[in-house]
Amino acid sequence: TILPGAPLGISDSVCFYQPVPDLTATGTNIQWYSDPALTTLVFSGNPFPTGQTAVGTYTYYVTQTVNFIESSSDTVFLTINPLPAAPASADQSACFGGTIPDLTATGTSIQWYDNLMNPVGTGSPYATGQTAAGTYTYYVTQTNTITACESDSTTVTLTIISLPASPVASNDTAIC
Repeated sequence: TILPGAPLGISDSVCFYQPVPDLTATGTNIQWYSDPALTTLVFSGNPFPTGQTAVGTYTYYVTQTVNFIESSSDTVFLTINPLPAAPASADQSACFGGTIPDLTATGTSIQWYDNLMNPVGTGSPYATGQTAAGTYTYYVTQTNTITACESDSTTVTLTIISLPASPVASNDTAIC
């Protein structure tokens, strides 16, 4: 009797709050175990919906059965990566006609979004290009360059303050 080869299990990773993918393996009559001794069967079939949702790395062992003979196992990992912290940033304001400050944020791989969450710029500082009086809302995130997970956003506002109206002078008056 020939022992069948282990199936090819495919490890996967995802960022926290994203849909967790099912694990898959290439083989026949797939069995998923939670321990390397293959004593705790957790699922039969393919794909395997792990049900995991918390940050962490989960290890599974997958086998295949061919002609009633179970193979050795392949190790498969599911990693749920944490999100990086939202970047630090401060609101800015300026008077109309003056120098409009750039927006800044502290973090890695900074991404700026407009109030509709459309990407508008990267890096820090970010020059908005705004010149009209008003309040402009932006959102800034940072991305972990290893896991490619993007943080929640920080809200940043740029306020360009209108100049006050010129005073109105009354007619000249002479008094003796």
